[in-house]
Amino acid sequence: MLDYQKYIDILDDWIVNRDKTVIAVFIVTTLILSAGFGMTATDSGTSQFTDGVPAQEAFDEVNDNFEREPFGEGTGSTTLIQKDQNVLSKPAILNMLKAQNRLTQRESQDVVGTTSVAQAVAQTLDPNADTLSEQIDTVEAASQTEIKSATRTTLERQPAVAGLLSNDLNREEPS
Repeated sequence: MLDYQKYIDILDDWIVNRDKTVIAVFIVTTLILSAGFGMTATDSGTSQFTDGVPAQEAFDEVNDNFEREPFGEGTGSTTLIQKDQNVLSKPAILNMLKAQNRLTQRESQDVVGTTSVAQAVAQTLDPNADTLSEQIDTVEAASQTEIKSATRTTLERQPAVAGLLSNDLNREEPS
């Protein structure tokens, strides 16, 4: 076995008899090590536990591919999905317009504007129907045949409106 006491005695003698040298060595060592402190980083949070998790990868991909603030500071966007057997029927279009109208009338909601296929169809029926109330009146006064024709015209003239509809839309018979 090694005799550690011999090495300890040598080190003790060196420290006691060369105290200024030992202090200088400690100061230099401290300066060298402190230079690297700025390059250290800690990984806080849960990211170290979520690497490789499919749900986290999907979340990261969504965040990377979509704008985080599409409308600027202090605003947001909400999408309402209308489920109905036929969202392009007269009753469904009226329901959507009335729902939009109720949202804009609520003081608790700070609605800047709304967009829907129902609005586009109503404006195709009557281009002067600018408000939701006027659009509701226009759709109520129209027949199902007129609405069907206006829907076809809207989808032909405004292809972006079709993006508001589901993928199973029958473009030959849209309503």
